[in-house]
Amino acid sequence: MADGLPFHLLDQPSDSAQRGFFVLIDMPITKIREVDATFWEIQVIAPDLSKQSGFTHKVWLKAQTVPSSFQPEDFGQACLDAARSFGTSAHFLFALAQCESGMQNVAGDAGAFGPFALTAADWTTYNDPAQTGAGDSGRFDPLLQAAVAALMTVKLTNDLRSTLPDKRLPTSEELYLARIFGAANVAALMASTPGNAVSAVLSPPLAATDLNQIFASRPKLLTAGINVGDLLKAVQDGLDAGLQAAVTLLQKVEPDLVVGPPEATDSGLPWMLKAQGELAKNIHGDATNPEIKKYFTDTTLVQAPDDAAWCAAFVSWCIKESGGTTKPVTYSARAADWLNNGENIPGPAFGAVAVLKPLVSGSSGHVGFVTTWDQTKVTLLGGNQGDAVCEKEFPIADVRGWRMM
Repeated sequence: MADGLPFHLLDQPSDSAQRGFFVLIDMPITKIREVDATFWEIQVIAPDLSKQSGFTHKVWLKAQTVPSSFQPEDFGQACLDAARSFGTSAHFLFALAQCESGMQNVAGDAGAFGPFALTAADWTTYNDPAQTGAGDSGRFDPLLQAAVAALMTVKLTNDLRSTLPDKRLPTSEELYLARIFGAANVAALMASTPGNAVSAVLSPPLAATDLNQIFASRPKLLTAGINVGDLLKAVQDGLDAGLQAAVTLLQKVEPDLVVGPPEATDSGLPWMLKAQGELAKNIHGDATNPEIKKYFTDTTLVQAPDDAAWCAAFVSWCIKESGGTTKPVTYSARAADWLNNGENIPGPAFGAVAVLKPLVSGSSGHVGFVTTWDQTKVTLLGGNQGDAVCEKEFPIADVRGWRMM
């Protein structure tokens, strides 16, 4: 790296051969050869990921020696500290590092470096030295990378929420796609037919040069001609494996870390008592069942069509019949409306209402009460789950929002 000051790259090993390319102190530099006691031939990776070759004074450079590996426990603690400081998920940070680099502090493709594969441009964009205490050289420290990755995740989360329906929280899959392609392009990928080529879906809006640069930065994931379905599967598989590894490591780092409810059988919330009472009745059927029709009487709909989905009506009935809540609630029979009820919370909690993305075409989503969860699944006590009041597992990535009444 440059020894404290930027410099011009030389066309020849001579001070009279100065050229226009300006080498900044955070650009990755590789020595090609030592010309003589004064000059080296080097290769520089520019912010646009182009490679520039030329000559420079060897005294203008200093070696940047970094460990290629590190203690997983130290990295896990760094993820926990960063997540708590900046308000994101330590488990996602760990999974992201697994996907990006296999959690190695090594140079990657196209100028990326470290467990989060951060380029110099990434570091400039997301690092806030006032919050992280890290300067430009901090990019080569895997523990400092965790702090910048947390800030990046918060920024991507906020950017994505402005583009997603109902301003919901993004899934881990959507976050990783935003990391790769930018938040503005995630919706096009998620809505595309699985067989469509990724390059065809994104060009435009992305310029061909930008898309080529993105593909060059992750050649193992973004293979030539990859289609949307294969990409989404690869991303989800990678994140699932990373999240599973995160659970094991982070519980080793902090044995008391809570990744699920302290007591899954806790029934202190009145609406949970009401819901558990309905569960005991073994209620099955559609909206024509008198036991199910009663749920709609406590909604703004009052009466349901025969083919109506009744998950939101069940949630409405349980809360209203148990005495209601002091938080603002519209007792709606439409699942998506529950994203505006109660209080938004950052993650699962026993008795919270989880709002899921639509499970069938044409629906507004699904809702139920949280009972248990881990990093990949959440169990909901709800209605219209297989046409019954029951407990059922769902991918936690399908949750659009968590609301506490």
